[in-house]
Amino acid sequence: MQSLEQPSSRTKLNQRIKDEALNIDSIPQYALALEVSNNGFRCAIVDSQDNRCLWLEDYRFSSVFFPEQIMEQLGFIFDEHQLLHIGFWHKVRVSLKNKHFTLIPESLFRKDYAGHSICVSAPRCQKIRRRFFITSTQTGRS
Repeated sequence: MQSLEQPSSRTKLNQRIKDEALNIDSIPQYALALEVSNNGFRCAIVDSQDNRCLWLEDYRFSSVFFPEQIMEQLGFIFDEHQLLHIGFWHKVRVSLKNKHFTLIPESLFRKDYAGHSICVSAPRCQKIRRRFFITSTQTGRS
């Protein structure tokens, strides 16, 4: 584990693993996987062609108690991160890790209702849902 600068005193980078095969010029064939939880954030870069994980980072939040604080910490991480800004990934997947969840069969899933589907199982997420989905729609990210 390396000594790394932290985006915020409430965020600690626990681990960074990088495969030497990671090539910045190949970003369009890589998938970006993001996992957000109440106490942390993980990001991974996976080569879509051979399903090989090339980059993994695990962040832990301390003294973060409210959804707005999680969003603030994510903002610090994204602002300072060297790879998360890149906008031409093959695919981006976001998962929310918490005790609330819902499974939606692919045949019934509608992208337009994704935010609502998340909030059915966690009613307190309305404010975050509005911020995330409005921001991602306005920036052209999905």
